[in-house]
Amino acid sequence: MLEEKYLRLDDLAAPDGYVAPSTIEDLAYITYFRQTCRRYNIDFAIADQDERDFVIRMAEKNFAQNGLDPYADPDGARSEWKQWTG
Repeated sequence: MLEEKYLRLDDLAAPDGYVAPSTIEDLAYITYFRQTCRRYNIDFAIADQDERDFVIRMAEKNFAQNGLDPYADPDGARSEWKQWTG
């Protein structure tokens, strides 16, 4: 079963494979996640498992609770997107 999953990954990674581009919401979350790492002074690349779990939990919780959905802005996603990338 595990081999089947790896075969599917190989198919996606093939030169003619396709991976969907990131959405605006995905990019907003990544930006917010990186800000969360900086806020708690955690370098995710060298963090231990507890620190990683903490940062992921905090970013997901706050991102969802604060309604940081770029599509929720009636004036368009760009104004909220600028808030998190600026």
